[in-house]
Amino acid sequence: MFGVVALVLPSRAAHAVEYGGLGGKPANPDPKNARSSSIFIYTLAGGKSKQDAVRVVNNSSEAKTVEVYATDSELASGGSFACTQKADDQKQVGSWIEFDSSEVTLAASSEQTVGFRINVPKNTDVGEHNGCIVIQEKGAAPEAAGNGVALSFRSAIRTVVTVPGEITKNVDFKTLKAVGQNKKYVITAALLNTGNVSLDTNIDVTIKNLFGQQVYKNGGIYPILSQKQPIELNFEYDRPFWGGIYYLAGTAAYNSDTKIALGAPSKPDVSKKAPTSFLFTAPQPLAWLVYLLVLTLIAAAARYAYSKLRKQKHMKKTWVGYTVKSSDTIYGLAKRRGTSWKSIAKVNKLKAPYELKTGATIKLPKSDQETDRR
Repeated sequence: MFGVVALVLPSRAAHAVEYGGLGGKPANPDPKNARSSSIFIYTLAGGKSKQDAVRVVNNSSEAKTVEVYATDSELASGGSFACTQKADDQKQVGSWIEFDSSEVTLAASSEQTVGFRINVPKNTDVGEHNGCIVIQEKGAAPEAAGNGVALSFRSAIRTVVTVPGEITKNVDFKTLKAVGQNKKYVITAALLNTGNVSLDTNIDVTIKNLFGQQVYKNGGIYPILSQKQPIELNFEYDRPFWGGIYYLAGTAAYNSDTKIALGAPSKPDVSKKAPTSFLFTAPQPLAWLVYLLVLTLIAAAARYAYSKLRKQKHMKKTWVGYTVKSSDTIYGLAKRRGTSWKSIAKVNKLKAPYELKTGATIKLPKSDQETDRR
């Protein structure tokens, strides 16, 4: 069984897209558009053509014969950009490109420019069309991946053709959710581009606690292609040690000016928000133990406090009035009545130095041994 890894193309790299020492990049980038250093970007009306070239690079230590061909684009897992296979029937951009040569032999650590012409058919729909220019070693043996599967690898450069006309730009959040996996959460932002051109979109995903403090932020600039299904972006968030309830939020910002081409300098002027949701995270096992210990201590303290309060109420209810005599001290009375001087002080709300006023009435425990009459 043979498979080919679908390459998700980078959006901003200025170096050659490369695998196994073989790669390529646009030979004639637009100095005013940094994005054109890593992908091919064209604005061509239906029926128009353009001549261009790709720089094929061999960074390996041996000579290699390289195939150069074009394919259509397709959706990979999660709605990301990928390239169809060479053997597939190319119906879009993959069929619009004609190379001066379909293969070249490169010496070790060398490069060569291969020219091509892109011809946009008449009556092509307005908007963006994507394909790939692929570079692959000819006759390379697939690499075993186990279970009877062998993989062959290739390098590919995204090729974008925009047919001018009524251009629309719009990206919306479909979902924003977090799923727990071991000690991490995988946050998935699903966005759908309902326009007819791709948008470099600034995605921000944030998590805040109930006090509004930000505990997590991730994101970046991602190319959101115009397609029928959402593209999914995944971010990892370490599960909080203590757990808790948090707010999960996301924003998608992009420039909506239809006159600005892909990759051209621009600032976001539209910001879309994902519906804010609650995220409950369970404490980690050690945190559970700490919580249990704290709760046990709180329960013990509450029980002790309740016991003391109950005892004081009982004392106030059962103790009787006593008229203080000149020879009485709080310590002596406590000894005679079989209680503590602290209890007498608390029941009678006495303060240091706990002097008793002759003739004052205080409450003391009942005594069976004396009548307190002298």
